[in-house]
Amino acid sequence: MVLREFRALSKALRVAMLISLSACGGSDDPATPATPPPQPVVGASGGAVIGPEGSRVDVPPGAAAGDMTIAISKNSSLAPPLADGGSFTPVSNVFEITPHGMGFTEPVTVTLPIDPTLATAEANLVVLKAQPGGEWRVHSNVVRNGNSVSFQVRDFSVLLVARPKVPAPPADPFRFSIDVTGSAPNLKVTYRF
Repeated sequence: MVLREFRALSKALRVAMLISLSACGGSDDPATPATPPPQPVVGASGGAVIGPEGSRVDVPPGAAAGDMTIAISKNSSLAPPLADGGSFTPVSNVFEITPHGMGFTEPVTVTLPIDPTLATAEANLVVLKAQPGGEWRVHSNVVRNGNSVSFQVRDFSVLLVARPKVPAPPADPFRFSIDVTGSAPNLKVTYRF
C-alpha cells in the first residue's frame, strides 16, 4: 500500500514539474523579436555614447541643438572601397556613427580603437571619413592614446583609422661614363661607375 502511494505521489510530482518548467521558458517563436536595448540620447547638456570595442563619442555641453539618438556600430557596408595599392593601410575596423551628417554647433570628440599590430607607436595615423555613397576624406588631426585614437568632427559618418603608406624611396639611377682617348690602334678606354 505504501509503495502504491509513493508511486502515485512521485508521478504527480513529475507532472507538476513538467507543467512548471514549460511555463518558464518564454517564447521560442522567431516571429517575436527581442527588444533591442534603447540607443543613447544626447541633448544640449552633452554626454557620452559608448560603442563596440571601446569606441565612443563625447558631446560637450551646447554642441547639440536638441536631443538626438546616437549609435555606434562596426559596419563597412556603407563605406567606399579603398583603392587596391592605394595610399592607406587600414589599422581599425570601419565604424558607422549615426545619424549621418547631423551637424553640431561645436566639435565632438570621437575615439576609435586601433590594431596595435598594424600601427607601430611611431606610425603617423589619419582618419578616413565618408558619407554613405561618398568618397573618403582624410582627417590628419589625430591624437593617439595607446590602442585608440581620438579626433574631433562636426558631423557623423563612416570612419576608418589608417596609416599612410610610405612611398618607396626613389632608386639611385645607375650611372657610368666612358672616356675614349687616343687614336686607333692605340685607344685608351676608361670606365667610371
